[in-house]
Amino acid sequence: MSKYLNIKAIGITILAILVLCLFLSKTIYSFNMPQITATIPFNGKLNKTETANGIANWAEKESVCIEVAGKVEEVLVKEGETVYKGQELVRLSVNNDEMNKIKELKIARAKLELDIETINIKIEKAKADMTALETEQAYEIKKAQDNYDRINSLYQAGAIAQVEWETAEYNLKSTIDKYNKQVADLKNLMLTYNQDIKGKQLDLKNNDVQLARYNDILSTNGSIKAETAGIVGEIAISKGDIVTANQSVMTIGIGEKFTIECSIPLENSFVAVGDTCELTNSTHSFEGTVDRIVADEKTKAVSITVSDGNITPNESFSITFSKEGEQIEKLVPNGAIQQDSSGYFLYKISRRKGVLGDEYYTEKLPIYIGDSDNTNTVILNDIGFFEPVVLSSNKPFSEGDTIVLKNGGDFFAED
Repeated sequence: MSKYLNIKAIGITILAILVLCLFLSKTIYSFNMPQITATIPFNGKLNKTETANGIANWAEKESVCIEVAGKVEEVLVKEGETVYKGQELVRLSVNNDEMNKIKELKIARAKLELDIETINIKIEKAKADMTALETEQAYEIKKAQDNYDRINSLYQAGAIAQVEWETAEYNLKSTIDKYNKQVADLKNLMLTYNQDIKGKQLDLKNNDVQLARYNDILSTNGSIKAETAGIVGEIAISKGDIVTANQSVMTIGIGEKFTIECSIPLENSFVAVGDTCELTNSTHSFEGTVDRIVADEKTKAVSITVSDGNITPNESFSITFSKEGEQIEKLVPNGAIQQDSSGYFLYKISRRKGVLGDEYYTEKLPIYIGDSDNTNTVILNDIGFFEPVVLSSNKPFSEGDTIVLKNGGDFFAED
């Protein structure tokens, strides 16, 4: 009995050693193989997403400019302050140069008025000359015509030579041409006078506009007022600054409509004018509308409009554009797509009998790809939905290599 037990114990020990060796052999055999995670194609819709960053600014704003040079005595508003139309914004002490400018404008105005008066006199004289010329023209042409008619009658009767008839005909034509040219020249002269006077009158109107501006500013002791209601944006001056004529000193944002500019990659093809997008930051979120897209050599500049009184100028936003595909497609994760000189392909995973039992290996499966998003790609050719393909690997491998399939139970039945 004791001998039988010893034999049994030895047998069990040998069997255990064999099992252990088999396990160790399979473990050692698998140790250097690529560790593969697989997936399968599936039906779904692409969900394209693009993110960018942008800064808000008013869609409509007005630049406040100083009409005359001077020194800033006081800035009466602050950035972000709401102002009404006609509210005083800046007070200046005006330079003597601006007084001289008014004198220059007045002198220029007097000269323009004199020029206009002189041209009007010339026009009246030209009109009188035209009346006299037309009277003289009618008389001289009639005289030449009567002479021609008389000579022509005599010529037809054979009473005079042809040379006399030709002379009368030439004199009639010359008289007509002479007076027609004089009338045309006089009309052109009158047209020139009229054009000159229109130009002078336009200069006079411009002079009046400038003079009114300077007088208005001086009469209010250099007071700059808001021409429209809105919110004060960036102020470019402070007390004591010297400013020049036509210098912009601040902006006023009008209304609650803002524009946010951002850039997206040039290859982005799904963001379009009219699309909505999400704008978020740590404080709040809004929905905006794409109203303009301009492409350059490297990127696309996207302009977004949003209307909300809670937005402040120069506020930063994270912008998300997203669009779901219109139809269901056959998809695979982007990580499964491979490419070589022959084109795109997937690594299909198959199972076969090996020395130590079932083993998995890879085969190339050529594919044609379509559109894609950040996660998945459309497969255009017909492939099976139940054949697993490589999604990721811990090391490089080639077609036909034996692999370790980490999630094989998801695709293959266990024997």
